[in-house]
Amino acid sequence: MKAWRINELGDPWERLVIEEIEEPKPRTGQLLIGVEATDLNFADILQCQGRYQVKLTPPFSPGMNAAGTILAVGDNVELEVGQRVVGPTMGGYGGYAAQSVLLAEQCQVLPDSVSSKSASAIHVTYGTAWFALHQRVHNYLRIFNCFCFKESYRN
Repeated sequence: MKAWRINELGDPWERLVIEEIEEPKPRTGQLLIGVEATDLNFADILQCQGRYQVKLTPPFSPGMNAAGTILAVGDNVELEVGQRVVGPTMGGYGGYAAQSVLLAEQCQVLPDSVSSKSASAIHVTYGTAWFALHQRVHNYLRIFNCFCFKESYRN
């Protein structure tokens, strides 16, 4: 199968190459999808550069999550071949490949009304943005309240 691969750490726009690699096989608790969409996260870029907190050893295919149709399931998986899902990728077979292995218990089944593109874009990116916004607002309010308290204390 075809996959974008990093064979040497560095900037992905310079280091990513398309290669033919062996098709992954799902193990117990995992499923294999035909990738229809994935997203690009800042963490993917950092992984390619070797600067992310989880260090991957080349060669690997980046892509923290993927959406697509289930092609095969491992043991102890309740989802079925043919269902559309989105979820985080496993191991060295990232979302930037024709097929990807996902951890079944972390996958969400996609209704027909949700495209693979939308599901993939919202899976990690939305969560990151939501967390950042709420964390930022919380910190801002804490600082603002401290400032207001100090001002009212002085008067």
